[in-house]
Amino acid sequence: MITVFFDGACEFWCGKRNPGGLATYGWLIHDGKQVIAKGYGEVGRGQGMTNNIAEYTALIRAMEAYSVLKLPNYPLIQGDSQLVIKQVSGEWQVKSEGLMPLVEKASKLVMGCKLQWIPREQNQAADDLSKLAYGLAKRGDGQPWDKRFRVTANYINR
Repeated sequence: MITVFFDGACEFWCGKRNPGGLATYGWLIHDGKQVIAKGYGEVGRGQGMTNNIAEYTALIRAMEAYSVLKLPNYPLIQGDSQLVIKQVSGEWQVKSEGLMPLVEKASKLVMGCKLQWIPREQNQAADDLSKLAYGLAKRGDGQPWDKRFRVTANYINR
């Protein structure tokens, strides 16, 4: 079974953390034996940035990559954000108008997939990628963050 892991963070930037910090994300696609693809990046900095926006961006970027790879079937999607898992699955209402476009986009991308909340400890690889993005962004090493996506196994056009 193919599993998609995602994580986002909003860390310290210009005296602020969450909200208003530096929002980054990380994701990976795993087939049970190896990582098929992974990605990470910066969502944005300052006003309007939150951990929830970073989490949703991670899920969206992961599922966009999944679509590009043309992988078979529907993956299991796992993340440590209860808010994202529950809102996308329709169990929780969306109370923030700012999240609504992200919720709608993510919901379309995950249609037919099983979503599962996992403890942070089981999402370490995605968390590490979001921290990598934070470190690179903080240093200023970051060309187009939303394009940083790497296929790690031969799965394209299978």
